Amino acid sequence: VLERFPGIKFAAIESGIGWVAWALGAMDEAYHKHHMWALPRLKMLPSEYFRKHGYASFQEDPVGLDLAVKYNLTNNFLWANDYPHHEGSWPHSAEAIEREMGGLPEDARAKILGLNAARLFKFDVDALTRSRRDRLAAANAN
Repeated sequence: VLERFPGIKFAAIESGIGWVAWALGAMDEAYHKHHMWALPRLKMLPSEYFRKHGYASFQEDPVGLDLAVKYNLTNNFLWANDYPHHEGSWPHSAEAIEREMGGLPEDARAKILGLNAARLFKFDVDALTRSRRDRLAAANAN
């Protein structure tokens, strides 16, 4: 399906992310062991399809974040808050983000905290940040 529809994206929402690195490794291992019987033949490894087309969201998942950089998954993870539900981190989201993502490189944090979602949902990041800058400048001018 992903080869026939190269623009398609998919996401596992509210699933956490700690399982992703393991699942991709298991799928690649199975494909290496059994590719001769798998039809249709894949042009890439299962993990490569996920990295190109897939996403997974989480709220607080330190294990998954520990694996994000090591397994090249920073382009595939989406932070979520689930406000106003009790399992969300609001009103302590900033503290939760620092606690969970304080050790990540800044570019990885930016992707996970919003840029990946913007790419997935085709948001115009420049327009959104310009609008925010304009509102802040207007508020500061008053």
